[in-house]
Amino acid sequence: MYLSESDIKVVFEAIEEGDYDLAAWRAVTTIAAILALRSEMFNKTTSVGNKGTSNTHNSIGKPFDPKGKVVQVGVDPKTLKPTKNLDTLDPIRQKNAVKHAGDKPIIVDRKGNVLDGHHRLNDAIQNGRAVDVQIGY
Repeated sequence: MYLSESDIKVVFEAIEEGDYDLAAWRAVTTIAAILALRSEMFNKTTSVGNKGTSNTHNSIGKPFDPKGKVVQVGVDPKTLKPTKNLDTLDPIRQKNAVKHAGDKPIIVDRKGNVLDGHHRLNDAIQNGRAVDVQIGY
């Protein structure tokens, strides 16, 4: 579903004609097209982990917002950028990190680079859970 200028014009035409049901239906389909386009563009520009591959995962939470609040709750862990290779993390240390610090936020910089919490981040990615994020210490 792609959006064109004519898609928006037909909404106004239906309003001018007094056909509000048709205008509402056209508005809804136009909004759906905008949302689909936004989602498609997000998937093309977001990277995952250390590998820089395109992001085609299903969203677990909201994406990390570098211009957002210092503490962000319910962030999709795949929108963060680990500074360590998550594949090499010790599973026992990961389990202990979740057990003893599982509710603490992942510490990142404004660019989303993970400064602390790689084990908990990896656990969240593997188990499909959103994380809380804190920008800076």
